[in-house]
Amino acid sequence: MKKFKIIILLIVGFTITVNSFANTFFDINSLKAIVTEKRYMNKKTKIKKYKLKIKMPDKVLEIMEYPKINMGELYLYNKNEKRVYYPMLEQTVNEKIKDEENYVLNIFKAFNKISKEKELKEEFFIGKTKFILNKLKNKVLKIKYETGVSIVFYNYEKVGGKTFPKNIKIFDGNSLISEIYFKNTIINSKISDLEFDMNEIIKK
Repeated sequence: MKKFKIIILLIVGFTITVNSFANTFFDINSLKAIVTEKRYMNKKTKIKKYKLKIKMPDKVLEIMEYPKINMGELYLYNKNEKRVYYPMLEQTVNEKIKDEENYVLNIFKAFNKISKEKELKEEFFIGKTKFILNKLKNKVLKIKYETGVSIVFYNYEKVGGKTFPKNIKIFDGNSLISEIYFKNTIINSKISDLEFDMNEIIKK
């Protein structure tokens, strides 16, 4: 199973207007939340909890809170680079971001291509990715990838004037593989680049 990062799920849960879907989408420039993620593999459930911080277009920070053994680990995504800090080892590892981890940026680029569209149907494609909307309620209902993976959005609420999903389910075919829950979500607060500086974060 590919590891679909939580950021994939965030990008399509925001307020949608019938005539300016992409433009409204780009009103989101930052996000903070407490995220609980449940993954179902081989009849077992794995739970992790982390603080999530995003600054568009390409900075993402995860600070692990649970499980206890991973507490304090930092996962920093910046453009095509990924840095992981392991506090128990006092070690930082640099990696290239895998395609599925960086998929959010590809989606943003795709949305940019349709930003001048005057109207969108309730079902449309960006490349081979299918989007299903509820235009009356201004919500994204589902995203379906050519791989067979689907993302379904539930329990929308108003956050900072935007419509945002409180929880998300990910399916591989008909099998539920992950559930995501958002708490204490803040949208469009001021976030400086220093908050994504690994060295500065470690000092604290």
